[in-house]
Amino acid sequence: MLRIVAILALAPLLVACAGTGATTPEGPALAIVNLTHGPEDAHRAWMGLRLAEHLRGHGRDVIVFMNVTAPPLAGKSLGEDVKFADMPAFREQVTALMASGVKILVCAECAKKMGVGAEDLLPGAAFADRDSLFGGLDARAVVFSY
Repeated sequence: MLRIVAILALAPLLVACAGTGATTPEGPALAIVNLTHGPEDAHRAWMGLRLAEHLRGHGRDVIVFMNVTAPPLAGKSLGEDVKFADMPAFREQVTALMASGVKILVCAECAKKMGVGAEDLLPGAAFADRDSLFGGLDARAVVFSY
């Protein structure tokens, strides 16, 4: 009984704190597309990038996190003929995403294993660090994985 009384006594304080906006920051909600496949699974890579395009068009802040085998998609050396089916080349798609405001972040360890160095990244793409990848996360953030 004492626990119930204590909870009821704290309820107005909890409601007041919830209304401060601390858990509902201003601005567009963040969407992260966790892209783990590159040219070796072109369909999956294409779909992840298309989802990022749709999310950005919906007004969200978007990060495409390229890891595992996806780092070459952010590389300058990826040929302009590397694409899925008859769709535009990956290089063109990634460049257009960045031009629309999508952040392209690459796992440095995965890139190293795939032979992609900092000098190989397309202009605007960057290696992820703790702040760039996790800094915008809040309760409204969503993550999609391809």
